[in-house]
Amino acid sequence: MMSTRQSVVAATALTILAASAQGLLPVSASAEASPEASNRPACVYQVTKGNPGVYEKPTRISTLLKRKRPPAKLDSTYCMRYKNEEEDRWYVSVDIKKAQDDIGWIRADRVIRIR
Repeated sequence: MMSTRQSVVAATALTILAASAQGLLPVSASAEASPEASNRPACVYQVTKGNPGVYEKPTRISTLLKRKRPPAKLDSTYCMRYKNEEEDRWYVSVDIKKAQDDIGWIRADRVIRIR
């Protein structure tokens, strides 16, 4: 039986994949490690510039959950990328407890992947 968090994450992933398959949401997800494979995150990002926000959804008009400053490190269990066509910006997923599904989004041009 799935926990509530697992159900929400699975539903979010299915929604993203379905929208991507329909051409509505170009997403690329890394398959380096499944969240169950180990306790460490699949990806780690480091903030490189600015004071970027972590948002509930991959758009700047979404709920701002938190701001990060360099050299903050952010874990990502799923390593998802999303291109917001309206903003012409890429976002990467990061783990954040304040999000409804524990997945937040930060602008990809403000971070570098360090693992």
